[in-house]
Amino acid sequence: DETIAIVSPGLFSPAIPDTFRKNYGTVGDFISKLESLCKTPAELARFRAHPAFSQLSRRWNTKLYFHLRMQEIVSSLESSLSLTKKAQLAPAGNWSMKATKVLWDNLKRCFDPETTFLAPVATHFVRLALQLLSRFTRWASDGASQRLAMAASATPSMALQAMDDFWGSLSSAEFLMPY
Repeated sequence: DETIAIVSPGLFSPAIPDTFRKNYGTVGDFISKLESLCKTPAELARFRAHPAFSQLSRRWNTKLYFHLRMQEIVSSLESSLSLTKKAQLAPAGNWSMKATKVLWDNLKRCFDPETTFLAPVATHFVRLALQLLSRFTRWASDGASQRLAMAASATPSMALQAMDDFWGSLSSAEFLMPY
């Protein structure tokens, strides 16, 4: 453990999340290969019980890593939710709304084992995904409430058209899934 820290001092630092994720995966792969050399369950248990193994495991600050990733993901979604109506409805690949694409990308990102997800903080990523869905739902609900308020002050035909446009965009499959 000390030798690793001397040879590669930034190895355990979550300050650069992409590098931390890569280092965590590389060391995890190395440990898995070492574990595969154990011929019996007893050898594997002794390997995992060794003080050097547990010391190495404690060096990874996965909670700080998660918090850095969470900040990236949440700020990305919040930025997309604050776009103007015109910017929101501009083409976003196969998605009818940019916020929906950003939500989908961030949900996938939470569980992508190659770029973001780490098993020790799995429950945190699940909770984050649920919070993203909740935030998006609240944003859509607020938009519906605003449309209702606008419709209440408009002529009946304008109100029906505004509500029809809004609910049509929300209820279409394109709103939730790419086409």
